[in-house]
Amino acid sequence: MRIFTTFLFLVIGVVSFAQRDFPYLDSSAFSFLESNNYEAAETAALEILEIANKDSTSIYKINAYTILGIVNKNRGYYYSSIENYLNALKYSDKIGDTARSSACLNNIGIVYKLQKKYSEAISYFRQSLHLEEGLNNELQRSIRLYNLADAYLEVDSLNLALSYFTNSLIIEEASNNLEGVIYAKIGIGNVYLKRSDYLNLGYLLEEIGGQLFSMSIELRLAYRELSAEYLRGIGQLSRANDQLDSALYTADQFELSYLVPAILRVKIKVLEAQEQWRDAARWYKRYVELTEQLNSEEINRRLDELSYNYQLQKKQFEIETLQKEKELEQMKREKSENLWHLERRLILYILGVIIFIIVFIVLSLKKIGRFIN
Repeated sequence: MRIFTTFLFLVIGVVSFAQRDFPYLDSSAFSFLESNNYEAAETAALEILEIANKDSTSIYKINAYTILGIVNKNRGYYYSSIENYLNALKYSDKIGDTARSSACLNNIGIVYKLQKKYSEAISYFRQSLHLEEGLNNELQRSIRLYNLADAYLEVDSLNLALSYFTNSLIIEEASNNLEGVIYAKIGIGNVYLKRSDYLNLGYLLEEIGGQLFSMSIELRLAYRELSAEYLRGIGQLSRANDQLDSALYTADQFELSYLVPAILRVKIKVLEAQEQWRDAARWYKRYVELTEQLNSEEINRRLDELSYNYQLQKKQFEIETLQKEKELEQMKREKSENLWHLERRLILYILGVIIFIIVFIVLSLKKIGRFIN
């Protein structure tokens, strides 16, 4: 019994320590994520899940699944990313954490959009926006509006795209969030471009141009690509080429190769409009080579994801096996203790019977002796 009691207190002690360790692991995982140390972030998140086990009410568990979703999305492991976000969503819904549920839905939508599955992305963005309508966070609502607009733009639902971009812009301007304002304006500019509304697009680009150097690199590239499309549309092909050369230089400088194919497609169209066929062929060759390289990297990412899932499942199986072995060992220990208690009671019972018989015989002999005398 003392062995079992000691074991019980040991288990309680380990669980208590683990619970105290959640905030440290959670903070570490987010810190690693912010510094792009994905392996360390993943390790900390998996450790949280291992400690949490079947606890479905832990916010730390939701955070861990969210971190794994982000890590896998950034690696290009989209299936694994969605799987982790869905787990985070399930536990967020279970504890009624609407803000976290909304974030999960939005993140799933982003992953579907990256895979060009726009109808699925729109569905998740809509669900997230519906939840945000009941929360008091205007900037988060603006993000959902922007994401919906961007997805509708891809499927050429231009009226819906313009409506959502405009609503996002209103919120960003009211919040004095310059980056959000520029994102929304570039989105609106892309709607104008698809409508060939070069007049309004020109006015919009003029508004944005003065803020160019306060933008992030991605926004600068988006602005230059949109400017080049506008200049091509109004026939200013040399200026369009200048914008594209600047965009390509920046993309190469910051190693943003995934943004280059879109810029190259515009450059090829500009060169063809200038009837510079040899240069167009040269840039088209680069476009094909880069596209093949990116496709090859995508295939490698999918193979890596298969290997990653195999290793993860293998580790999970090992953890479950170890847990079952511990449970079996505990059952054996309890069975052994129960058997020992039964044997002790049986021995005591037999000893009691023997003592009773001995006493009975002794008393009987004394009675017989008195009768003879």
